Amino acid sequence: MELINLTKKQNEQLKALHIKAIDDAQAYLKSYVITRSRKDSELVECELAKAKAYWELGNFEEDPRYREM
Repeated sequence: MELINLTKKQNEQLKALHIKAIDDAQAYLKSYVITRSRKDSELVECELAKAKAYWELGNFEEDPRYREM
């Protein structure tokens, strides 16, 4: 569900948040591979959910790393 009448700046902010969430998910995933911590696994899932939400609300190309995760 894309937000209606987003300004260019708002859309850019959503895209930046989308990218940051994917960056964070990758960092937690690296940590999870080492620790096998349930908390790290949950944080990966949370960051991916945030990335998806930002993408669905905005109007921009999805970061290709999202599909890889």
